[in-house]
Amino acid sequence: MSPLCGWTPYLLRQGLPECEKFFATIKSVNRASQALLPVFFQQVDAAVVERHAFKTMVELNPQLNEQLTVLAYSSPLVHSIACLNRNADEQVKKAIIDTASKLGESTNGRQILILFQLDRVVPFKPSHFEALVALVKEHHDLKTRLANRR
Repeated sequence: MSPLCGWTPYLLRQGLPECEKFFATIKSVNRASQALLPVFFQQVDAAVVERHAFKTMVELNPQLNEQLTVLAYSSPLVHSIACLNRNADEQVKKAIIDTASKLGESTNGRQILILFQLDRVVPFKPSHFEALVALVKEHHDLKTRLANRR
């Protein structure tokens, strides 16, 4: 499991140890249903899933919303990033960027976005990483504070 387990910042904020030390076992699964349904059926205590996956599961089974309690939400983070070679032909780069930014405007484009679990494609800005940088910094600061208390 990654040292940046989804629960770690939440636990550290509460003054508790990192998830690897707090939970007896941690299991990684491929689909949100594999994480949420065991919580629903009280087979496990908790799960970490993406917000859109939780919303989709609730749409499919409204009982999930009635029976499960969301403990915390994280700030939205960059889902993925695509890069183009800086030496690529400028017309080709422009065509790729223009096409990608308009994917949500057509049925086929929306299907591509759904396939890759994206809501849109936007040109990169360094500010897109601010939430991720803040999360990593908070994780580091919380771990440092916890280590200093020992």
